[in-house]
Amino acid sequence: MIDLMRFVETYRRAKGLAARQGAQVIHRRSTGGWSACLVGLCLLLLTQSVVLAQSAERRLFELGTATTDGVSHPIGVTIAALIKLKLLPQANIDIDARNTEGSSDNALLLRNGDVDFAILTNLDAYYASRGMETFASDGPDPGLALLTNLWTSSFHFILRPEDAPTGTFADFLSLEGRRVAVGAEGSRLNDSARALFAALDVDIDETYQLENLTSREAQRSFLDGDLDGLILIDERQGADIAAFLDEAGNQAVPLTFGDSLITAIGKEGVPVWTKTVIPAESLPERDKAHTTIGMHNLLVTNDQTDEDAVYQITRTLFDNLPFLKEMHSGTSDVSLESALDRLLIPVHAGAANYYREVGVVVPEPEPVRISTLSQTAFLTRFDSIDQARTSLNEGTITVLGGQAGHTATRMIDELAASLGDSGLRVVGMTSPKSAENIADVLYARGVDSALVPLDILDYALDNNIYPGMRSKIAYAAELLAEEVHLLASDRIDEIDDLVDQPVNIGPRGSASEFTASFLLDQLNIFVQPTYHDHRTALAMLERGELAALFTISGKPMPLLSEVQANAGLRLLEIPSLQGEAYRPANLTAADYPNLLGADETIETFAVRTILLGYNWQPDNARYRVLSTFINRFFDRLPILQQDNASYHPKWRDVDPFIDVEGWRRSPAAADWIERRDDPATGNPDSADG
Repeated sequence: MIDLMRFVETYRRAKGLAARQGAQVIHRRSTGGWSACLVGLCLLLLTQSVVLAQSAERRLFELGTATTDGVSHPIGVTIAALIKLKLLPQANIDIDARNTEGSSDNALLLRNGDVDFAILTNLDAYYASRGMETFASDGPDPGLALLTNLWTSSFHFILRPEDAPTGTFADFLSLEGRRVAVGAEGSRLNDSARALFAALDVDIDETYQLENLTSREAQRSFLDGDLDGLILIDERQGADIAAFLDEAGNQAVPLTFGDSLITAIGKEGVPVWTKTVIPAESLPERDKAHTTIGMHNLLVTNDQTDEDAVYQITRTLFDNLPFLKEMHSGTSDVSLESALDRLLIPVHAGAANYYREVGVVVPEPEPVRISTLSQTAFLTRFDSIDQARTSLNEGTITVLGGQAGHTATRMIDELAASLGDSGLRVVGMTSPKSAENIADVLYARGVDSALVPLDILDYALDNNIYPGMRSKIAYAAELLAEEVHLLASDRIDEIDDLVDQPVNIGPRGSASEFTASFLLDQLNIFVQPTYHDHRTALAMLERGELAALFTISGKPMPLLSEVQANAGLRLLEIPSLQGEAYRPANLTAADYPNLLGADETIETFAVRTILLGYNWQPDNARYRVLSTFINRFFDRLPILQQDNASYHPKWRDVDPFIDVEGWRRSPAAADWIERRDDPATGNPDSADG
C-alpha cells in the first residue's frame, strides 16, 4: 500500500506548485485549482501501486459537491480522493466528485438518481426530507439518509460600534428600518437568514431595507458606509470572519448569540442551528472566545444505496481522520462525537452499522413540529386565483376506477399514495358504472384516465358506440386481470343449475353486468337477472332470496373474504371465455380459505383491465400532465411490486411491456419502454447504457 506520509508530502508539494505556477490538472468532473491536482495525483499513485482483480466489479458512485469557488467542492474532492486511495484497491468502491450548483441542486440531483451521494446543508436536508420551502413542489424525499456531519458553517452578524450597545443579537433586531445585507437572493446565506428570522417571528422584508448582495459586495459596502449591518457566513473555522474584522478594524462589531437564544430558535423554528464558538486567538484583538450560531454541512445519500458500500465509506472516513484533515483543513470538524449532532434525517443503515460497531448511539431524527409546518408549507399559498387554478390543474390528474371495495379501486388508491411525494397529485374516483368509463375519458371534463375492462372496450369498438374512438384514446398499460367470481347457494352444484333461477349479475352499467350477461348468453343459460350492488346481493343470497351472484374483482375480493365458512355458500367453476380480453384463472384456498378446502381449486377466467387516457396532442397541457403521470407511475412500479402486505398482490402481475393488441399505446408509455431493456426481446437500452 501507499505510504501515507509520503502521499501527504507529495500532495503538499503539488499544491504549492499549483499555487505558484497556476498549474491545472483536468479531471472528468473537477477542473482547476488544487482539488483537480489532488485527484490527478491520487489516480497517478493508484495506477502505480495497485492492480485490481480482473474479475471484480468496480462500484463507481458520484458525489454532488458545489461550484469550485466555495468550500464544499474541495472538501468533496478530498473525500472522493480518500475513497479512491483506500477503497478502490481494497473493495472496488470508487467515488467521483461532481461540480453542481450547490446544496439545493444536490438535493434534487440525489432525489432524481443523478448522483449517489451529496453534500447538503442541514437546512436543505431538513426542507428536502419534508417537502418544504424550495422543495414544496417536489414533495417530501423520505429516502434522504445521513452518513455523517462534515464541517460547520458559522453565521456572523455585524454592526457598527454605535449600533451595538449590548454586543448581542438583540442589537441587530433593533436595527428596524436600516440598511442590511443578507446575502444574494436565493443564496445559502439568504435562505438561512430567512429561516432564522422567521423562527423569531421577524419579517425581514418588512423590518429592514434589504440589500441582496454577495458577501464580498456586502463587506465592501459596509466598509464604505453604505450599509448599517450585514450577515456573513464563515466556512473556515473563523478564518473568513477574522480576515474581515482585521480589514474593518474598529468599524465592525460581531454580535454574540447567547445559549438561551440558540435554544429558543431551535424550539420555535426549523431546528437546524447549533452553537459555534470561535476561539479568541482566531480573531484579531479579542481576549475571549466569540459565540455565534452555525449549521452543519452533511454527507448524505439515498436509503437505497448499497448498505455495504455506505458502511465501507463511513468507516474509511473515520479510520483515516488524521489523513483526511491533512488533505483539507475544512474537514477538521469531522469527528465521531459530532457525526450525528442535530440529527434531522435518518442515518443510513450502512452508516448506522458502523456507528454501532464503534459504540456511537444512533438517535432518532427530530420530529416535525406543527408550529414549524404552519410557518412553511403546511398549506399551499398562491399569489392569485389564476395562479392557483393553473398550478393545481397542472399538478393534478384524475383516474376513474371501479366500484367501491373492488380491487381496481384499491389499486388506484395505492397508486395515488405512492405518487404523493412526487409533486403530482393523483385523484382516484370510484365508478359504479365502469362500462361508462370510456365515455367519461372521451367527453367528460376533469377525467384524464380510467380503468376499462378490455371486453367492454372491444365491444364499444366493434359496435361503433363512440365514432372515432380508436384514434381518440390510448392505453398506458394493462393494470390487472380481474377474476370472475360466481358465488352460489350450496344447493347449486354447477353453473347449469342456474337456469330460471334469480341471479344477481351486478349493478346496471357495471363490468360485472356486461361480462356475466355475455357469459350466460354464450352458455345459453337463461336466468332471472337482478341488478343489486354486491353487498346487498350477498345479504340476499345468505337469506336464500337469490340462487347466486356474479362479481368481477381481483382476488381476493374483500367482500367475499368476509363470507363465513358456515354460511351455506360455495364458489362455482366457470368455463373460460375465448378472446384477447380474457385469461384463464383459478381460485384457491389461499384466496378464500372460508369458501374452499385446502386442496380445492376452482377454475374460472379473468378480464383484462387496462389503464387508458385521452390521446391528447403533444402541445396540449393535459398531454404533459398525463405523460408525467405515466412516467412516474412506471418509475414507482417496483415499489408497488414489493413482496409485502403494504400493497395489493395484483401489482406483482403488472408488466408495462405487455402489448394490448388492436389498441394504440400512449406516446409517453412507448417512450418509457424504449428507454429501458425490454425483457421480451433482450434489446439493451442505448439511452440508459
